[in-house]
Formats: sequence, structure tokens, C-alpha cells
Amino acid sequence: MFDQLTPQTFNAIESIFKELIEMDPNFLYAHTGLVSMNVLKGTIWGSLDTKEAKRIANIYLESARKIDDESSSFHLVNGQVQFYLNYDFENGESEFIKAMEGGDTWAPIVLSDLYIKKGDLDKSRTVTKYLAKIDPINSALAVQEGCNLFYMGKIDEAIETLEKALKLNKGYPQYFRILAQVYMYSGSSDKALEIIHRGYKELGYSPTFLVGLAAIANYNLENMEEYESSIKYLEQQFLKNKGGDSAFFLGQAYAGTQQIEKSLEWLRKSAERNEVELAWLKSDPAFSVLKGNPEYSKLLAYVNLKE
Repeated sequence: MFDQLTPQTFNAIESIFKELIEMDPNFLYAHTGLVSMNVLKGTIWGSLDTKEAKRIANIYLESARKIDDESSSFHLVNGQVQFYLNYDFENGESEFIKAMEGGDTWAPIVLSDLYIKKGDLDKSRTVTKYLAKIDPINSALAVQEGCNLFYMGKIDEAIETLEKALKLNKGYPQYFRILAQVYMYSGSSDKALEIIHRGYKELGYSPTFLVGLAAIANYNLENMEEYESSIKYLEQQFLKNKGGDSAFFLGQAYAGTQQIEKSLEWLRKSAERNEVELAWLKSDPAFSVLKGNPEYSKLLAYVNLKE
């Protein structure tokens, strides 16, 4: 379910979980559902700044802990809080593995995500192969496998995997994001823009993660008016201070267009806001231009990563 969320559906689903808790205060899955909802609300889909999302998520995490801290559902959401909101890769990994051992089928997705961000592609592929056996129709599986193939340099296979998945399931925002990245970072900014605009249309809104990529693609194609428009949109989202990780995507856009000082300026702001997407600093090819810069090393250390 959570892979299908859009900003428009957050409030409705959150209300259902709260109603379920009113009916049964010990209904574990409503508490863990609210943890996940608030983790997501503080990320690229959300409407809360990350620190506020973290505060609320921890309230529901503690209530879930009191109900059953050995359930796979608890281990999953505890891992989400540790990894996404605390940049704690070690404890996030441990909790996701426990959730997998308990039979949770979303845990392999977030565990694969963790390994990709650490740069450990062998472990990520092991996890996605496991998931392919137990839940082959999981809509997020293709995203993780597409990432694996891309970072392994298997561009054509990555594109084939993601294009096929996009035809079968148009509602998952990450398909558009990862496929646009694969096209752009392999030199096809025009194809990347096609995917981005498809995403805008089919999702019904303009997610910050696609706008940041649009800025890079338009810059590469010398569409400077469109580039400036994307930058302005992200700056406006930042001023609203309501989720979306806009500072990170400005840092990504400036890194992807070789504007190092502006990139570092926005990445510092991203760190100040504790933005979840900052964990992509090591893996996203846009940031290769920052490698060797002491400020970049500090930012990596902030999210518990090393060059």
C-alpha cells in the first residue's frame, strides 16, 4: 500500500488508522501504520518538515513498542525510523533483517534501499532476488532491481526492467524517478525529460524529486528558461518548509550542473533540516563532482557514510 501513496491520500489513510486506534487502542498495525505514514510525510511525498515528522513518528513507535516489540511490523517501522530519520544504517539494517525473518515483504525493499545508498550492490541484489521469489509482483521490486542494474553499469537492462514495470503499474512515483535518472546519467537528457513529464501528468502533481532532475536535464539541453523555472519551484518549496526535501534536490540540481559552491550551500541546508534524501549523497552520480571536497566528506559523515 505505502508504495502507492500520493500527497492527496495521506490525510484519508491517516484518519483511518486513527479511527482504528479509537476502536481498539491495542491494534498494532494501526500504530505501526501511523509510524510509516509520518516517516513518509517527512520525506519526498510529505507535507511535514523532517524533524516534526520524526517527533510524531516516535510517539507512535513507542506506543507500538508497548503493544508488541517483537513483531515483524514493529521491526519494520523501527528500522524505517532509524534508517530514514536518524541515518542509522547499522540499526536500520538489523531491524529490517528481523522484519524479513518475521515474514514482512516490505522489509526487503527498504533493506535493498539501504544497501544501495551504502554502495553495497551485492547485498542489495541478494535481497531483491529473495523478494522476487516470495513476492514477485511487489511493485517496488523493479525499482530496486533497476537501481542495482544501473549502478552495476548495465544500463540497457536497467531501462528494460523499469520501462516494463512502468507499463504494468503507472501509479508508483519512484518508477519515474529512477528511470529518468538512468536515462539522464547515461547521457539521454531528452529521454529523461520525457519520463519526467509523463510522471507529472500521470501522478497529477510535480514531486520535488522529479523537478530536481528536470533542472539538470534542461540545463544539459540548454533549455535555460525551463531550468530556471525548476530551480525557482524548488526554492519556493523550501520556503514553505513542508517536506519534499527541496534543499537536497537543489543541492542535487546544482551538483548535476557543476555548480559546486551552490550545491554545498543547499546540501548544508538539507542537513540542517535533517532531510531524508541526504542519504543519497554517496550513491547519486550527480554528486561525483563533489568527491574529494572536505565539505562533502563532512556531509557524508553527517549521514554516517564514507567516500
